[in-house]
Amino acid sequence: MQYNLSKLKRSYKCLIFQQKKLEENINVMGNEINELEKKMNRESKFYTRPDSF
Repeated sequence: MQYNLSKLKRSYKCLIFQQKKLEENINVMGNEINELEKKMNRESKFYTRPDSF
């Protein structure tokens, strides 16, 4: 029983660590998407859309 409890605690700590890493990666991806959107908005001023003719 003690072995299972220590194994469970270790798994829990590992999951918490993985969750934090995933949250960090999601934040990085969100920042990159925001930067791409800003760049696209800046560049779209130089182009006309085909449906605007």
